[in-house]
Amino acid sequence: MHSKELIEKVKQKFGQCKCLSETAQIFDLALSTVEYMVRNNYDKTKKKRGPKPVLSPRENLQIKREVKRLKGGQEKITAKKIKENLNLTCHAKTVQRQLRKMNMRYKNNAKKIILTREHKENRLRLAHQWISTSHDWSSTVFSDEKKFNLDGPDSWMSWMEDNEEPSRNSRQMGGGSVMVWAMLMPHGEIAVYRVIGRINSQYYTEFLEQKPSPLLFNRFGRQKFTFQQDNARIHVSKHSMSWLETHFPAVLEWPARSPDLNPVENVWKMLSDIVYDGPSYPGQEELMESIENAARLLNETRSNDLRSLVAGMNGRLLKVIIKKGAIIN
Repeated sequence: MHSKELIEKVKQKFGQCKCLSETAQIFDLALSTVEYMVRNNYDKTKKKRGPKPVLSPRENLQIKREVKRLKGGQEKITAKKIKENLNLTCHAKTVQRQLRKMNMRYKNNAKKIILTREHKENRLRLAHQWISTSHDWSSTVFSDEKKFNLDGPDSWMSWMEDNEEPSRNSRQMGGGSVMVWAMLMPHGEIAVYRVIGRINSQYYTEFLEQKPSPLLFNRFGRQKFTFQQDNARIHVSKHSMSWLETHFPAVLEWPARSPDLNPVENVWKMLSDIVYDGPSYPGQEELMESIENAARLLNETRSNDLRSLVAGMNGRLLKVIIKKGAIIN
């Protein structure tokens, strides 16, 4: 389409010479083009119409409402799911384009602990109770489990050159991993044990009796201690609780969905930094050996840091109270 300036010049020249062919020759245009410019008010340029929208305004509104519904149910949002739920006749990529227009992006959903109102109230209740009764954290033993992969965590990152690619050996078909149970004792010592096979209540109590119990009673002697564990089913089953109440001096009531209160979570980070500071592991035995060596190293060199994790429990509880029971980190 010609510019308005050119059209105006053509009109002016034709008004002077009154000759279409001469005007066309001057501006190097086709005779028919000049005639159309002069005779048909060509300066009123037409808008380019483009293709007809695939989705109607009504369908766009339906997509917005469906996205809101899926978010409310904490469901995964995909273009294919929206297309099928709304019985849209368009392609899934058309739905993707509409989602982008809504300023949405397809990305990984970070894992997050969701607390109900009941969870928050229970966290608040226990936080107030522990602070008001001055719970003795200096005699509390914390425990937790974690799976270690042969090739490291999925979030393994390292600074490297622009043209350098990560070269860690990646696991295939699940590759390999070891399940580790750990406990943090208040005097600044951790102990790690490998858990093998399927875990049930019977296995759990036998494990406690054979592995951590001898060490606990050796460290505490006649002094009483309080044992902490999360609310996994095998931990709080009738069989497990009966064994714990019989063999341990006290078991700490623990709020559900509260790993942020457990200092062992910090211990896992300290262990991982040591264990994965190198190439991936060829087998499970080598990985477990590295975990045990890392635990010994922490006990020898960072005992004060481990002790401070337990001593800082009241600080965590105050944060829970300030945040009205919400997750603190």
